[in-house]
Parts: sequence; structure tokens; C-alpha cells
Amino acid sequence: MRSLIILTLLYSLSACGPVIATSNIVSADAALEEARLLNAQRFAPYWYHSAELFLKKARELDGHSEYQFASEFAGLALVRATKALDITRRRMHSRPVTQKKRKGSYEW
Repeated sequence: MRSLIILTLLYSLSACGPVIATSNIVSADAALEEARLLNAQRFAPYWYHSAELFLKKARELDGHSEYQFASEFAGLALVRATKALDITRRRMHSRPVTQKKRKGSYEW
């Protein structure tokens, strides 16, 4: 009876790998999409593009059933996408709002 319980527990835990990896990939993808919408490619190019590459690798590993590595790469992508978001938000708020005056234009 005890071995049956242990076997059932091990069997149920073996299915957690794909679920965790997929969850991490979805979270990283959402953060990267938000960064893309805020134009992080311009404000934080290193962090944005490295997050893209890590997410691409995570998806590739997930497709090859390497769930542990896929989860780790998705975690790295999430951290980098979050960093890109932070930098982008800071730089967007620190930009001056003034407009350049055109040559020959007059203000009334």
C-alpha cells in the first residue's frame, strides 16, 4: 500500500515539468510583449533583445521536452524583460517634453 502511494505521488509530480516550463514561458512572453508595446527596443535595446533570445531558446528547449532548461531560460527572459520595462519606464518619464521651434515659425 505504501509503495502504491509513493508511486502515485512520483507519477503525479513527473507531470509538473511541462506545466512549470509553460507557465514561465507565458509569463516571460507577456512581459516581453509589454516591453515591446512601450518601445523597449529603443530605450533598453540590450535587455529587450537578450530577453527575446532567451525566450526563443526556452521555446526551443520546451519543444524538445527539456523542461528544466526551458524553465530556466524562460526565467532569465522574464528577468531581462522586466529590466527592460523598468529602464524604458524610467527613460520615458525623464525625457523632456519641449518641442523644437521651427525655423521661421512665429508664436502669437
